[in-house]
Amino acid sequence: MTDRQDPYERLGIGETMAVTSGRGKRDRSWEREQRQAPEVCQVSYRNIPRSVRDRIKKIAQGHQVTSDQVARRLLEYGLEQYEAGAVTIETRAEAVKYVVRGTEAP
Repeated sequence: MTDRQDPYERLGIGETMAVTSGRGKRDRSWEREQRQAPEVCQVSYRNIPRSVRDRIKKIAQGHQVTSDQVARRLLEYGLEQYEAGAVTIETRAEAVKYVVRGTEAP
């Protein structure tokens, strides 16, 4: 048997990745701390076209940042443009669902 180093230990995260034997409870203290941080929260949006996701991933790879960072910046920019009146949002009812379509203000 070879003397192999634990990959988690090598990365310096051995303690945070420790799992109890069997089906014991995991240490969720990090998740609790993150949920309590007032300035950020975790969200997810549904029905985003794959092409949009792929474009965000491509931008992230090109700038060597995460997709989350790109999506956040695009959301912030879009909100700034909306609040400045540069972008308007039109809604119309479609069989119980509301569809939001963006248009640029004149």
